[in-house]
Amino acid sequence: MLYNSTDALNKWGAEVLFPARAHVRRTINPRNMLFAGYELEGQSYRLWRNPTGFDDFDLRDQELEIRRGEIRLRMLYEFSLKDFIWLSVQAGYRVNYRYDVDRLVGGTEIYRAFGILRDDPYAQTNGLGNPFYFNVSLNVVSP
Repeated sequence: MLYNSTDALNKWGAEVLFPARAHVRRTINPRNMLFAGYELEGQSYRLWRNPTGFDDFDLRDQELEIRRGEIRLRMLYEFSLKDFIWLSVQAGYRVNYRYDVDRLVGGTEIYRAFGILRDDPYAQTNGLGNPFYFNVSLNVVSP
């Protein structure tokens, strides 16, 4: 669901692409903006190819997959350096809610639905912490 809104004075707004991300925006002036919100991020990686020289370590029979998911609670400050060149400074807290290795049964993923539908054990679980993070980026935008 996509939702973008700005108040009549162009000072406050919301930028939402639910459930992937949502931000409240404060426009200080046309060249300075503050954001506060969250972003969901995740990937999965299949592990089945044998690296060269590792013939004794056969992953094909295992059909493993790394599943990674995190929530980033963050604040951003974006400002224009020169016309179409913007700088973005971001700081936040990253919540790692999954970074586990799953065993695929016959090449098919196991859909757990957060443990509601199935509760099969993972091949390996990780105990990553939840760190603070900081990011600076330089952006080229259309004028």
